[in-house]
Amino acid sequence: MKYAVSPRTISKRRSKKLDERQRQEWDEETLVRASRLPTGLRGLWHRLTGRYQEVRAQNEDEAARSRERQAEERQKLIEKQLEQRAVLQAQFKELRKRQAQQLLDLRRDVGRFLSFTHGDNGRGLSLGASLGLRLER
Repeated sequence: MKYAVSPRTISKRRSKKLDERQRQEWDEETLVRASRLPTGLRGLWHRLTGRYQEVRAQNEDEAARSRERQAEERQKLIEKQLEQRAVLQAQFKELRKRQAQQLLDLRRDVGRFLSFTHGDNGRGLSLGASLGLRLER
């Protein structure tokens, strides 16, 4: 099976897309959180009354939840990619196994052919003899 785009490239694109989306969300959420903090005289009043610290604590909690959510999204993407890789690795392993078996069958066929064409004068090829057909990884 041949891919127009490699699975690794697809994974990198998905990771980059997730990073960009999360960065944009973070920036937007940060602006919303910052807009809750009053400035000027109103900000001074909020600091004196303790309201500023309440809003700040709320913002910090939201930021922590946002970081946790984004970390979970990243982990889910990683797990999905690992599952996909495991499937591909199993397919590759099965393909290599079939190719090795085909090569062994081919070697046997070549050995039989040579023994028939040259006659078996006791000089037939042993299993250890090579015809230049090697199974290499």
